[in-house]
Amino acid sequence: MNSQIHLVLQPHSGVGKSYIAFLLKQYFELTNSIKSYSIQDKNILFWDTIFEDIFIKGPQIIILNISSSVYEIFQKYLNETNILNLLSESNCSIYNHYIFTPGRTGIKLNKTLQFIQSEVIKRAGYSVIWENYNLGTTLKEYTKGQFSRLYEYLEFIKIKLNIHKTILLPEESFYHKKDLSSHILSGTTFDHAIYNSKNNLIYRQRLYQIKKRALEVIENAGI
Repeated sequence: MNSQIHLVLQPHSGVGKSYIAFLLKQYFELTNSIKSYSIQDKNILFWDTIFEDIFIKGPQIIILNISSSVYEIFQKYLNETNILNLLSESNCSIYNHYIFTPGRTGIKLNKTLQFIQSEVIKRAGYSVIWENYNLGTTLKEYTKGQFSRLYEYLEFIKIKLNIHKTILLPEESFYHKKDLSSHILSGTTFDHAIYNSKNNLIYRQRLYQIKKRALEVIENAGI
């Protein structure tokens, strides 16, 4: 197995980056030993260590979730070191995960899509777009029924050939969203929460449904 890096690097806050990193961690831990990092602060030496380990310790799966607060400095770090290109040339598979969402009112749609358009043609590796319509407005609502999925949207055609996969996150009901938010903040795995008798039965059942739907879309995407 070649090493894999799953990079969640996007300047927009509140679009679901932590959730995507969380799902990737849950999915890959089912069959692999992985390392997952949530980068919240500037720490160049620590970042050096993360990437150097890939060359030194051999094949591994690493998930990097970069906070929007350090987006610019981390992006600058990647550019100056050229590390993604170096890793790609060393047969490391790089997956760049982007989250597409119109936001609560649709105001984020064009800004988010413009960012994705500019990045997919520059970054080394595969580009994976997650469609997240759990934050308010859906693409169908924003376009007044003209488009339901991103790949149907006219602006997407410009970058279609640069996209490895598009993944539609299952839309959750109000109570499922509430339980999911609580679960992510707890920092535990799905299985720990589902099979922990301290949690009430309905909460555990809702998490089980969320887990099944979410991990199934990753499996079907084949990343």
